[in-house]
Amino acid sequence: MNIQDVQKVNKLSKLLVAHNIAASPEDAQQQAEGMVKQSMRMPVQSHEEKMEQMMRSLSAELQNISNRLSRIDKNYAQLQEKLESFKPAEPSMNRIISENASPESSSTINSNESKETAPEQSVDLEKIFYYGKK
Repeated sequence: MNIQDVQKVNKLSKLLVAHNIAASPEDAQQQAEGMVKQSMRMPVQSHEEKMEQMMRSLSAELQNISNRLSRIDKNYAQLQEKLESFKPAEPSMNRIISENASPESSSTINSNESKETAPEQSVDLEKIFYYGKK
C-alpha cells in the first residue's frame, strides 16, 4: 500500500469506530483495509467490464444502423423505379396545353391589359409626390 491508501485506511477506521460499526480500533483497521483493497480491485475490473460492454453495445448499434441503412437504400431504389413508371411524357403535356390555349383568348387578355394601364398613364407624378411649395 502507498501513503494515500494508508491515509484512506486510517480515516475509514476512525469513521467505523465513530459510528460504532467496528467494536475495536484493531477491528476497524482490518475492516478498513479490506474495504480499501476491495475498492482498489473493483474499479480495474469494472472499467474493463464497462469497456467490453460498451464495445458490445456500440457494435450491436452499428450493425443495427447498417441494417436500417441497407433497408432504406432498397426502399429508395424501389421508389425510384415506381416514380419512373408514373412519370408522364412531358412533350405530350406541352401539346395539350398549347392546343387548349387559342390565339383568340390571348388577344383578349392583351386588350384587357391595355385598358387597365391607360388610366395609370394619365396620373401626374407631381400629384403623387409633394416637394414643397407650389
